[in-house]
Amino acid sequence: MLPCPGKGYFDEVSDEAGITVPTRDVPSFGGGFFDYDNDGWLDLFIANGHVYPEIEQVSPETHYKQHNTLFHNEGGGKFKETSAPTGLSPPDNF
Repeated sequence: MLPCPGKGYFDEVSDEAGITVPTRDVPSFGGGFFDYDNDGWLDLFIANGHVYPEIEQVSPETHYKQHNTLFHNEGGGKFKETSAPTGLSPPDNF
Protein backbone atom coordinates (compact mmCIF):
# COMPACT_ATOMS: atom_id res chain seq x y z
CA MET A 1 0.00 0.00 0.00
CA LEU A 2 1.34 3.36 -0.98
CA PRO A 3 -0.70 6.25 0.42
CA CYS A 4 0.30 9.77 -0.55
CA PRO A 5 0.60 12.14 2.41
CA GLY A 6 0.41 15.09 -0.01
CA LYS A 7 4.08 16.03 0.18
CA GLY A 8 5.17 14.83 -3.26
CA TYR A 9 5.99 11.24 -2.29
CA PHE A 10 4.31 7.96 -1.29
CA ASP A 11 4.72 6.00 1.95
CA GLU A 12 5.12 2.19 1.97
CA VAL A 13 2.74 0.96 4.69
CA SER A 14 1.97 -2.63 3.63
CA ASP A 15 3.59 -4.16 6.72
CA GLU A 16 1.87 -1.77 9.11
CA ALA A 17 -1.47 -2.35 7.37
CA GLY A 18 -1.14 -6.15 7.73
CA ILE A 19 -1.26 -7.09 4.05
CA THR A 20 2.35 -8.12 3.37
CA VAL A 21 2.44 -11.67 4.78
CA PRO A 22 -0.88 -12.91 3.29
CA THR A 23 0.09 -11.64 -0.19
CA ARG A 24 3.80 -12.47 -0.25
CA ASP A 25 3.60 -15.85 -2.03
CA VAL A 26 0.90 -15.16 -4.63
CA PRO A 27 1.19 -13.22 -7.90
CA SER A 28 -1.33 -10.37 -7.76
CA PHE A 29 -2.89 -8.65 -10.76
CA GLY A 30 -4.67 -5.76 -9.16
CA GLY A 31 -6.79 -4.61 -6.32
CA GLY A 32 -9.54 -2.30 -5.39
CA PHE A 33 -11.15 -0.75 -2.36
CA PHE A 34 -14.85 -1.21 -1.62
CA ASP A 35 -17.04 -1.57 1.44
CA TYR A 36 -18.00 -5.26 1.21
CA ASP A 37 -19.76 -5.38 4.60
CA ASN A 38 -21.36 -1.91 4.58
CA ASP A 39 -19.66 -0.79 7.79
CA GLY A 40 -18.52 2.52 6.30
CA TRP A 41 -14.85 1.48 5.94
CA LEU A 42 -13.27 0.72 2.56
CA ASP A 43 -12.03 -2.89 2.48
CA LEU A 44 -9.41 -4.23 0.06
CA PHE A 45 -9.88 -6.93 -2.61
CA ILE A 46 -6.81 -8.32 -4.43
CA ALA A 47 -7.11 -10.45 -7.59
CA ASN A 48 -4.45 -13.18 -7.73
CA GLY A 49 -3.33 -15.74 -10.31
CA HIS A 50 -0.20 -16.99 -11.99
CA VAL A 51 0.75 -15.58 -15.41
CA TYR A 52 2.32 -18.79 -16.71
CA PRO A 53 -0.31 -21.55 -17.38
CA GLU A 54 2.36 -24.28 -17.49
CA ILE A 55 3.93 -23.27 -14.15
CA GLU A 56 3.01 -26.62 -12.53
CA GLN A 57 5.15 -28.46 -15.11
CA VAL A 58 8.18 -26.33 -14.25
CA SER A 59 7.50 -25.90 -10.53
CA PRO A 60 5.06 -28.56 -9.20
CA GLU A 61 4.63 -26.79 -5.85
CA THR A 62 3.41 -23.61 -7.61
CA HIS A 63 -0.11 -23.51 -9.02
CA TYR A 64 -1.60 -21.56 -11.91
CA LYS A 65 -4.85 -21.00 -10.02
CA GLN A 66 -4.46 -18.72 -7.02
CA HIS A 67 -7.09 -17.68 -4.51
CA ASN A 68 -8.22 -14.06 -4.43
CA THR A 69 -7.71 -12.15 -1.20
CA LEU A 70 -10.09 -9.95 0.76
CA PHE A 71 -8.94 -7.73 3.60
CA HIS A 72 -11.39 -6.26 6.09
CA ASN A 73 -10.62 -2.69 7.13
CA GLU A 74 -10.21 -2.75 10.91
CA GLY A 75 -9.74 1.03 11.10
CA GLY A 76 -6.61 2.96 11.97
CA GLY A 77 -4.86 1.84 8.79
CA LYS A 78 -5.06 -1.87 9.75
CA PHE A 79 -6.49 -4.66 7.59
CA LYS A 80 -7.31 -8.29 8.45
CA GLU A 81 -7.28 -11.07 5.86
CA THR A 82 -10.86 -12.41 5.67
CA SER A 83 -10.95 -14.52 2.51
CA ALA A 84 -11.99 -17.79 4.22
CA PRO A 85 -15.00 -16.47 6.19
CA THR A 86 -16.35 -14.77 3.06
CA GLY A 87 -15.97 -17.84 0.83
CA LEU A 88 -13.14 -16.44 -1.32
CA SER A 89 -10.57 -18.96 -0.07
CA PRO A 90 -10.54 -22.15 -2.15
CA PRO A 91 -10.74 -25.65 -0.69
CA ASP A 92 -7.42 -27.29 0.14
CA ASN A 93 -7.38 -29.21 -3.15
CA PHE A 94 -7.69 -26.06 -5.32
